[in-house]
Amino acid sequence: MRIAIGALALVVAAGTASAAVQSFTVPFNSGVPNVVPGINIVLPKFDTQGGLHILTGVSFSGIGTVQAAIIGTNDAIVESTLTVDLSGTLVLLVPGSVIVANFLDSETSPALAPGASHDFGLISDTNNFGPAAGSPLAFFNGAPGDTFAVTGTVTGGFTVSGAGNATIEISNFAALGEVTVEYTFDIIPTPSAAALLGLGGLAVARRRR
Repeated sequence: MRIAIGALALVVAAGTASAAVQSFTVPFNSGVPNVVPGINIVLPKFDTQGGLHILTGVSFSGIGTVQAAIIGTNDAIVESTLTVDLSGTLVLLVPGSVIVANFLDSETSPALAPGASHDFGLISDTNNFGPAAGSPLAFFNGAPGDTFAVTGTVTGGFTVSGAGNATIEISNFAALGEVTVEYTFDIIPTPSAAALLGLGGLAVARRRR
């Protein structure tokens, strides 16, 4: 799991909350040859730090790829090229939203003699998805170690066309990519931090005098 944390703002006065962002990115790689894959991703909940971090927003985004290995055979009685088209859909169920990403690709073989085959290799398409808001915010609040699940499905279809009859062999159908959850939140200064900020401001004021 990769974790990225970024601060968006600074405390501007004693006792004033500052805004910050914390994101978690989890990869997925789901697929069994010739079986439509399912997706199950576990993501960490937001750590409230005992009430000092106040969640203000949740957003999901990511990138996905749908792919399969394709071999096409020219079953016509004449020489022909073969065109294989891929269409796929990724659906992710996140708390509060449904994310849908579509995938399209097309590959054409060289001219094939009757009965000849062509290995297209991996036919694939990659697409970004999101951002999508998560809700309700209270669902995402937790303590260190608390998690929640994002589930999904991937469907794919392949068609082949040529001058006559043609067949394709499909294997290693899979979906892979990553999902990112981004938490925006306010940081509430502790009483001791607020007091230190106040003393710092007082010291600056005295120096100016």
